[in-house]
Amino acid sequence: MKTIDKDRYGQITLDEARRFLRMDWFPATGEMSAEDFKRTLGLAAETALAHAVESVLVDTREFRPNPALAEICEWREREIVPKYNQVVQRFAWLTAADALQIPGDGQPFQNPGEAYLSCGFRDEAAAMAWLSGE
Repeated sequence: MKTIDKDRYGQITLDEARRFLRMDWFPATGEMSAEDFKRTLGLAAETALAHAVESVLVDTREFRPNPALAEICEWREREIVPKYNQVVQRFAWLTAADALQIPGDGQPFQNPGEAYLSCGFRDEAAAMAWLSGE
């Protein structure tokens, strides 16, 4: 895995051979600004596009609630999703084992405008297996 970016908010890594991108969020996410989110999400999407990434894992186990997310939802749909739509086939969300909810209630789903499947997981091994089509 090659580190693409790392700061106090998180880390983006790439496995070119497996066409896999991973984003790990850190506890400092609770302090991110909307511009911080845009920078990180933009870099991840550009990396996915440049390397024809087919699968993405976003580890939110250490992610902290942040009101800035409300400011970027429409921006993400407009600027990030179209890039992912060009190459990504599967997008996994990894949540804490004790999380009250997980995206899609653990079942594959597609958000409006997304061409790829997403699924939420509490178990990293299960997420990785799903991403590889197992």
